[in-house]
Amino acid sequence: PIYWGFSKQHSPILSSNVQSFAFFRASKTFKKIRAQSIMGSLTPFSNGETSINKYIAAHRFEFDLNQDLTFSFSEMVLYANRDVELGYLLPINLFWSEEHSLGNLDNVLMSFDALWRVRPRLSLYGTFFWDELAWFQLFNPWWGNKFVFQTGLYWIPFTDPRLPDFRIEFSASRPWVYTHQDSLLNYTSAEHGLGFPMGPNSQLLYVEMNMWPSSKMFLSLNMSYLKKGTDLGSSVNDNYTWRDTDLDENTPMLLGKINESILVGVDLNYRLTQLIYINGKCNYNVDSEILMGRVGITVNY
Repeated sequence: PIYWGFSKQHSPILSSNVQSFAFFRASKTFKKIRAQSIMGSLTPFSNGETSINKYIAAHRFEFDLNQDLTFSFSEMVLYANRDVELGYLLPINLFWSEEHSLGNLDNVLMSFDALWRVRPRLSLYGTFFWDELAWFQLFNPWWGNKFVFQTGLYWIPFTDPRLPDFRIEFSASRPWVYTHQDSLLNYTSAEHGLGFPMGPNSQLLYVEMNMWPSSKMFLSLNMSYLKKGTDLGSSVNDNYTWRDTDLDENTPMLLGKINESILVGVDLNYRLTQLIYINGKCNYNVDSEILMGRVGITVNY
């Protein structure tokens, strides 16, 4: 799956942990500017019903201020129950303006993110993704401030790939982010979120260590500390018209009863031949003492 952002696993913009969907992508590089534009067809329901069309259009612009600093802007729009919207096919068109001219029927989402290469093999990155917000109430607990903030560090201390590299990342996702008053326009495909995998009303501290013990084997060890609210507004499939309006001016970063959990994971990828790979994934929830895993074979042809 396509992903945008500097965190492949937990990107708030477009994550690799999504339900796969068909898309067309165009890209262009001009000096220090890179542009991408996609048009995709999403699945509106998890039961496979396809009688209703649901689409995503998105574009992303990356600017290299210098060799060490990159800024990016992304804009996404979801619309449904009609044919392809020609105005959203223009890669340099501002979607929020186009959506406003169409009567504010669709779901527009935006983000800024940046990468700073502090020194060779050490990078800092951050993302601010917003579904909706009031800039003058950004630091107030207004329910409509639906955003995700993420910051992380990626460090490669050794040039030998058999020795580990490290990633440390913190993400905070407000209640109701990714949701819409028309549930069909939630930021989902087949009712699976397209952005931050933990969804709204959550906070995640993530630590990862990667290495290549041999030229054929990739090994990743990771640990997560997750805080997840449980009230309405905690799922990407919720509808924000269901909210408790008494909390409109006092919606905290985490809403309702908060569940905390620690997860430890191992990912393995082993290349048998140039075409055949064995991959495995195992996760252990320390609090609930639940062990989950899967093993698969990938054949490229």
